[in-house]
Amino acid sequence: GLPGFAVAVIDIDFADVMRWHEQEGALMTIVGCHKEVRVPFCVLQCRNGFLESITEKPVHDVTINTGLYLLEPSVLDLVPEGQPMAMNVLIDRVMDKGKVTVYLIRDGWLDIGQWAEYRQAIELIEGKK
Repeated sequence: GLPGFAVAVIDIDFADVMRWHEQEGALMTIVGCHKEVRVPFCVLQCRNGFLESITEKPVHDVTINTGLYLLEPSVLDLVPEGQPMAMNVLIDRVMDKGKVTVYLIRDGWLDIGQWAEYRQAIELIEGKK
């Protein structure tokens, strides 16, 4: 996708996200998706030029920011009028003021800025017709 822009398809119950957000008393809720990131190479952990460990094609379990946010209206007061602000900066500001929660989904999010996931999204949409 374009820098700073999320291009995605998401299958989610928005009412459930809203319930979660209200139940948790959050100023902001970020929808996160579990992903396994597979590194197709052998990874070396080094320190000062010496090998500490070696891992063959590791898999990392991570939570991806889907780019979907639920904000309380007061969050808008943290954005300077007429000035752009990166979302990570806004998230940091909100964390200083109150609770930021993550509504976690296990699947149902495809980053269609990635060619393989774009094809997957097309198949998913055509299958629902």
